[in-house]
Amino acid sequence: MPHRPPYVPTPVSDGVMSTHDLPAAGFAPHGEFRVGWRDGVVWWDAIGPFNLEALQRYDRMRALARQRWLVKGRWFGGVVHWHHSALMSPEAFEAYTQGFIAVYSRPHRLAAVAWVADPELEGMRFMRRRFASLFEQYHLLMQEFEHPHEADAWVRAQRDARERAEAAGDEPKPG
Repeated sequence: MPHRPPYVPTPVSDGVMSTHDLPAAGFAPHGEFRVGWRDGVVWWDAIGPFNLEALQRYDRMRALARQRWLVKGRWFGGVVHWHHSALMSPEAFEAYTQGFIAVYSRPHRLAAVAWVADPELEGMRFMRRRFASLFEQYHLLMQEFEHPHEADAWVRAQRDARERAEAAGDEPKPG
């Protein structure tokens, strides 16, 4: 088994919600998603590998996070910090893909997404290949980083640029 660095949670300022906090339904989830909010950036810790049940909980958690933190009419950034593994069962991967499409095929205010992971993290090559075209198709800025602080700075810069452009009347429609 490959060496796994210790899990270090992403610092957030307004509490953390976990998919493990949701009531059980069906099989037990394998993998966990934790979400928090810090100054206009939603932070996800994705701790894999994942089965379908984990992704079903992720969809529910994403809806709860939107209700709790997102401010209507404001741009925000997103950071996903992948830990241990990004591998997903085929059913989980399909659920992740369909959830992505369902959210970002509608107008949204997500300015940019950063993925944080070790370059050799299990499953990341596949995720990169699969999701590059989806980020492009839905006009979402996306970049990968090895360190959370770099991802945070980039996402905030993209979010701030979108807000400035919109205030100046230069901003295309969200999404």
